[in-house]
Amino acid sequence: MNISPTDFLEWTGCVTGVVGSVMLAMRHAKAAWAFVLYLVSSCAWIAFGIMTEAPGLITMQVVFVGTALVGIYNWLILPRRTEKPSPSR
Repeated sequence: MNISPTDFLEWTGCVTGVVGSVMLAMRHAKAAWAFVLYLVSSCAWIAFGIMTEAPGLITMQVVFVGTALVGIYNWLILPRRTEKPSPSR
């Protein structure tokens, strides 16, 4: 089976976006990582949009990269920065 680069990007964007959405919708224990999947999805879609000359898709995904980065910061980075260290014994 020979898969083209555009097919690979299209399906990578699709699968990572869908899995991320399901994780958030189901309130999965690792739901915060859905934003990482969204970031991967958006990057794949941007590359796909460049290869297929789809400026609307590229524009939308650039905005989604921004929202994914905000989600990563709020859900993954910020909670770790604000955790109080537990007392040593």
